[in-house]
Amino acid sequence: MLSPAYRAMSEKLAAMPAVARTAARWLTNSASRGALVGAGLGAAHGAATNQEPGGGLHSTVRGAVRGALLGGAAAGTGRAFRDVRLLNPSMTAGQAAAATVQGGAKAVQNFGKRQVHGLTGTYDPTTIGMNSSASKFRDNQLIFARRRDAMAHGEKAITHRQALEQSAALVDEGRRGDANIRAGITSIPGIARGLAHRPGETLHAVKNEVLSGGRMGKAIATIPLAQGAYDVSRGDETATGGRNIKQKLVSAGVNTLGGALVSGLPVVPQIAAMTGFDAAAHKLVGARQKPVTP
Repeated sequence: MLSPAYRAMSEKLAAMPAVARTAARWLTNSASRGALVGAGLGAAHGAATNQEPGGGLHSTVRGAVRGALLGGAAAGTGRAFRDVRLLNPSMTAGQAAAATVQGGAKAVQNFGKRQVHGLTGTYDPTTIGMNSSASKFRDNQLIFARRRDAMAHGEKAITHRQALEQSAALVDEGRRGDANIRAGITSIPGIARGLAHRPGETLHAVKNEVLSGGRMGKAIATIPLAQGAYDVSRGDETATGGRNIKQKLVSAGVNTLGGALVSGLPVVPQIAAMTGFDAAAHKLVGARQKPVTP
């Protein structure tokens, strides 16, 4: 049942021209839509206002990038504002706008705290937006709120079954995050303590994260494997100052296992840890051979 505040907002939207109302809702449905539209408009503006002789492509690309950033930010803010109203229908537009700004500032602050947590183990992971059941609660509410909102406006909405499937996936993701936090694999000190005192639980959590974790963590963790495969495919390079096959295999193994071990870390600590693994691998396999001179 729609609240009086939501009804009032709907009446204001209804007073807008139908095309403008539909366009506004479509653009603020996701940040990616705003980025795409912004990129197109920015590219067109860059090409039309180009003042650099022979630099049309440069101006077009620069305009596209700028437009994508601005469009994505605007649409993302609009989506966040709509979500605040959906979850808090009694809020006025001004209150929702203030809450949206505060939420954005908190998100930036929490991003920094997550990086600090990953490096030092400080901060409670459940209070800084790390993957957990607590962080997925709001996302779960939004699945059904957005579905009701789309249906109320005659837009294409996911089915009830799809909503339940998405909700179940979020619950599973939150539980995996809870397990990661308990095992301590969300920070470098936590991983070290876990391997020293609870190696079985720690490695089990690492395995689950690697097999079913987030896309970013998986991507970063698998980079050493791809790089190692490429290096090995080039064969023995000692004659040109490179490494032999054995050295390449050892280096690839250390980096791949290390990448898997830190796959549950936030992005900055993960990259820092993998840089350390790479340095350790190079030291372990020894110096490169001097090129053979004829």
